[in-house]
Amino acid sequence: MRTLIVLLLISSILFIFLYKPRITGFVSNMTIERFENFFFVYERMRYPARVQITEKGETLNIGISVDPWNLDFGVLPKGVNNKRFINLANHKNKIYKVSLVSRGNISSMISFSENNFLLHEGEEKKVSVFLNSSLSEKVGNYTGEVDVTYKRARFSPLNFLIEVME
Repeated sequence: MRTLIVLLLISSILFIFLYKPRITGFVSNMTIERFENFFFVYERMRYPARVQITEKGETLNIGISVDPWNLDFGVLPKGVNNKRFINLANHKNKIYKVSLVSRGNISSMISFSENNFLLHEGEEKKVSVFLNSSLSEKVGNYTGEVDVTYKRARFSPLNFLIEVME
């Protein structure tokens, strides 16, 4: 009986520490979500991402999207790379752990200049989002999203957890 109680207590603590709502579907516009558990507050920015990969030598209509909420890499010949930016800022009196994740069939082609870093009060960062079209298996349209999650301690005495936890 004692073992069962200890197991339930440990599993409850792990659930509280690790719980994050599951993401379903993709966004069509930049969306902000906020959720929390007993120890942490999370703010997630979800950016739509897309690219159309074509064969080299095809005639292309070139266009540039300058929308800051949209990671539209445009039409790229296979083997050509592209780069977009996400500007991050911390204007609060808190320490944030920032992580970036790509999802969808575009995700295997996306990488970041920085990931899983601390963002201190008053700090700003410009993170590059790279798309390597040579990693696509075939020509076509690829979609998904890039999620930027800001995690902070819910209570100031727990700030040390932000620096030591993944």
